[in-house]
Amino acid sequence: MEERTLKDRSFDFSMSAIKIHSHLTEVKNESVMSEKLLRYATLIGEQVEELYMHRDPKMLRRILIVLNRNVKRLAYWTRLLYNSDYIDEESTHSFVKDILLLQRDVNKKFTPKTPEEIMKEKLTNQLYQAVEEERGKE
Repeated sequence: MEERTLKDRSFDFSMSAIKIHSHLTEVKNESVMSEKLLRYATLIGEQVEELYMHRDPKMLRRILIVLNRNVKRLAYWTRLLYNSDYIDEESTHSFVKDILLLQRDVNKKFTPKTPEEIMKEKLTNQLYQAVEEERGKE
């Protein structure tokens, strides 16, 4: 089975936020907190899209800082909605779990490596190649 891309996952996450927002505004008559939830969830999706457009490490860092800040804001508003009994425990856990997994995977993929990490990775690859070449000679 093909793994879903981060873009797909962030888009699906934004769509789930839209559904929660619709439910909250139409059924629960709650608009203030649900607007914040919608805002930050869709901003996160937007920032994931933006990460794919840049290669400059400084720009990637800036986008990641904003994305991580918005994840914290989203978690805060989700917690408020849960503690105010607007969304149930299962929905809250599922929503927060999805955003935290997305955040982890985005940070893993896009966090620029330091020069030391790049050098270490190159040396490790060279070592593995040397070992494989030695095994091939045996």
